[in-house]
Amino acid sequence: MTPVRPPGSDLAAPTPEEERRVEGLLGVGVPTREEMQEIEVSSRLYEENGALYMTATVVSKADTQHPEASAVSFILAGDRLVTVRYAEPLSFELFAGRCQRSPGPYARGDA
Repeated sequence: MTPVRPPGSDLAAPTPEEERRVEGLLGVGVPTREEMQEIEVSSRLYEENGALYMTATVVSKADTQHPEASAVSFILAGDRLVTVRYAEPLSFELFAGRCQRSPGPYARGDA
């Protein structure tokens, strides 16, 4: 079963076309997988063209014998939050479920 995510907020393994579409809609750059992995610790939080960017390392498959660490970028552009990731951390699925049960507190990305 595919997890349900809040619409328009989560770029999970985006294609170049999906990246371009979000960039056009929000007027901000979406980091590529390579850019996310190469970013230095001192550059993981920055502002560009009025948007705030944060790249964090998260763990996925933590409940297996082969956990993985992967970069996840968060882009806050106005009141919209976009996540860019190439892994399936359980925390994303859990938060999406919380948003579905009680969307009010999470209606804006900056909330």
